[in-house]
Amino acid sequence: MSARPRKELDLSIWPNRVAARLRELAEARNMTPADVAQALASEGVSVREKAVGHWYTGRSRPSLEAIEALSRIFGYKTPAGWLPD
Repeated sequence: MSARPRKELDLSIWPNRVAARLRELAEARNMTPADVAQALASEGVSVREKAVGHWYTGRSRPSLEAIEALSRIFGYKTPAGWLPD
């Protein structure tokens, strides 16, 4: 009996999908990158506006701590509620 082949994840598209979703959620709340950075600071996560801007473009990804805080900011109980599959 052979093992089923594992489905490979294409991680190259993940940052862009997270970026698009983050922008969508922030824009729906009229939040700029500065507003998102300030909201994260109120959740105890210190990031610069420039870093949030990089998340918006997919140039970099938020840390797990930031993703969890973003979930709370956007009203989700867990990151799975807003992160793409």
